[in-house]
Amino acid sequence: MPPSVRSARFEHETAQQEAARAALQRIDQIVHNLARDFFSR
Repeated sequence: MPPSVRSARFEHETAQQEAARAALQRIDQIVHNLARDFFSR
């Protein structure tokens, strides 16, 4: 495999990991807000 293909694949995986991490953080925030709203009633 040429190095350019390997580095492109690596960058793609890194971007996917960052997107997944951002999505998890957003979900965590939403769950946290829902729990706070629920328990503050």
